[in-house]
Amino acid sequence: MSRRTAPQPVSFRQILATRLGVEEDDLYDELEARLSTLWDTVTGDAPADSAEVATAHGDLWALGWLVDDARRELAVREARS
Repeated sequence: MSRRTAPQPVSFRQILATRLGVEEDDLYDELEARLSTLWDTVTGDAPADSAEVATAHGDLWALGWLVDDARRELAVREARS
């Protein structure tokens, strides 16, 4: 009979790194690059049907996940205290 082991806790950094497809050590740089590109695209003159706008749209979704995950993480911490 096999023993069940408790699942290992997954950190916020691990979740985010997995979602973005990067290593945990590269998270800050990846987020900075995505936000910078998003900012440049939104404030620039890229045509609405361009690849830059499509990429920015995807980055916006990824950054939205970050905000949702961060909100949940903070709520869990608050509930535990």
